[in-house]
Amino acid sequence: SKKRKMPSHKKANNAGFVVGRLFVTKKGFGFVEADGGDYYVSRHDMNGAMNGDTVSLRRVASGGRGRAGRVDKVVRRDNDVL
Repeated sequence: SKKRKMPSHKKANNAGFVVGRLFVTKKGFGFVEADGGDYYVSRHDMNGAMNGDTVSLRRVASGGRGRAGRVDKVVRRDNDVL
């Protein structure tokens, strides 16, 4: 059987980071869709990222509510115009 290549925006690396697409809710918090599931991002941890951006996310302790992270940097902007 052939191995499927994972899209580059969903790959995780070994340093506690994942790369994925950010989806922001109306309330300002968001989720990064990454390989193996989604990561919660509080509105205080967006680091300038906007809805639809591809971001590098540092995984953080989640306090028992699922996976969580902080945006480390924007890898690719989804929109050029605000």
